[in-house]
Amino acid sequence: MDGVAIAVSVIAIVITCFGWFVSWRLNASTQRQALVNSITNDARVTLTDAIRDFQDWCADIEPTATTMPMDDITSLGQTSKYHDERKRKILELSVDSRQLLWLRRLEEYEPLFPGTASVRVELQNILMASCDSVLQLANQHAPGSPPPKDDLDRFSKEIYGILALTQNLLVYLQNVSIGQITGNKIPLRQPLDTTSIRLVADKRGCLAVCRPTHEEA
Repeated sequence: MDGVAIAVSVIAIVITCFGWFVSWRLNASTQRQALVNSITNDARVTLTDAIRDFQDWCADIEPTATTMPMDDITSLGQTSKYHDERKRKILELSVDSRQLLWLRRLEEYEPLFPGTASVRVELQNILMASCDSVLQLANQHAPGSPPPKDDLDRFSKEIYGILALTQNLLVYLQNVSIGQITGNKIPLRQPLDTTSIRLVADKRGCLAVCRPTHEEA
């Protein structure tokens, strides 16, 4: 009888210990996931702020580079003054920290958002091409002789394109961070304009820049 009692006690202790171990593992796993979710969401907020600042930079640089009130300034005899002021503003914006900070943040948080790894360098190249374009516009414009309208329109299209890509990127960051917690995700932008550049995600969640083959140069 004593042997049976001992066996029952041992079994009870084993079951208790096993239950405690399972509970500990589940609790540790839950805490770890909560920590990962918190870190990921904090990274999303930081990245979102940096991307929004960059979008504000785009909203500043585009009109600065493309607005040409030549009739007004010529009639007032201020063509040269306007030219110098415009070039100064463009050069100031070309070294504005908002221009590149979002790409640096994206690189820093790449382990949390691995799907951005394949597209980050391409986004940087697109941005650098636009920056080269605006500097060419600044140097190309001479007093009384604005850049050709085609050059201005091309630059505007480049800026609108990078704005669209960063908007797609914001949706992606929301889906990875908030979507994995709630299970609700937002579809990536599907532009009505078939020539519009956009980000697409493959089955693994890796982003890529999609350029329609018939996109205008």
